[in-house]
Amino acid sequence: MTAVARVEKATNKMFGSLGASTRGSAVSFGSLVSLTLDALGVIPGSIVRRRFSWAEAIDQAWFLVSVSLLPTLLIALPFGLVLVLEVGSLANQIGAPSFVGAVDAVGTVREAAPIITAIVLAGAGGSAIAADLGARSDHGRHPRHQ
Repeated sequence: MTAVARVEKATNKMFGSLGASTRGSAVSFGSLVSLTLDALGVIPGSIVRRRFSWAEAIDQAWFLVSVSLLPTLLIALPFGLVLVLEVGSLANQIGAPSFVGAVDAVGTVREAAPIITAIVLAGAGGSAIAADLGARSDHGRHPRHQ
């Protein structure tokens, strides 16, 4: 029985009385957890046996950075400017314009950076990786096709 079949069986048992949409969401989440646990179980053994491809991991990380860096900057800069304008006008009203830079830095790093990073990595990075994998499988360069 495959991992997906086990997850579907367990979720149908647990969420049998709920709607199909809820069951589908639970199956998707369970499959994600199963994939994560399988990967975490295989990676240490691959590293010990020297079968882990460090070059491919570094190449994929650089590919993700190169695809995501420009969109991240294009989203973060206007967000920082809006934050400076809003906080600046409020700080001038209460007589504390010297705090604008600190508030902008803390607000951008603490609040905006995680959201922007998640959006860009999920959008630009995910679609670029999917396109790369699709191109590999079409041209026979995927490891399973060799």
